[in-house]
Amino acid sequence: MRVSFEKIILDDAFDIRNKIYYISGNEETLIHKVEKNLIEKFSRTDDFYIDRVEAINEEENNNLFFQKKLTILNNPKGLDKRGLDNYLKNNNNLIVVCENSKGDIGLKKIFEKENNLILIFCYELSRDQKVKILNFYIN
Repeated sequence: MRVSFEKIILDDAFDIRNKIYYISGNEETLIHKVEKNLIEKFSRTDDFYIDRVEAINEEENNNLFFQKKLTILNNPKGLDKRGLDNYLKNNNNLIVVCENSKGDIGLKKIFEKENNLILIFCYELSRDQKVKILNFYIN
């Protein structure tokens, strides 16, 4: 399911549970802001530790000090529908973060079709979007 970045950044009531996020686009600063905002929302809900990995097979299993893990994947290669379903089935939390690449079109289509897979596009902000964000932080 496609969700606008404004919904993630500006809507504190947005339910982040039981979803996998894919943040993509060509606006690197906005990508990092959405990622940071999601991490903050996850940290408010439970005791998470963050595991940043380059590929899905680098992932470690457990940590003695934290109850839950938030995996941030920097490269979507090797990620498919079955892998995403395993993450959801095991209640694992995953954020995939990468700039636009030509090899991820199939993965983006999977994210657009499923309700518990959230696709967030981050492109250059329009004037209206800038005004909306500034008004949110001013008020």
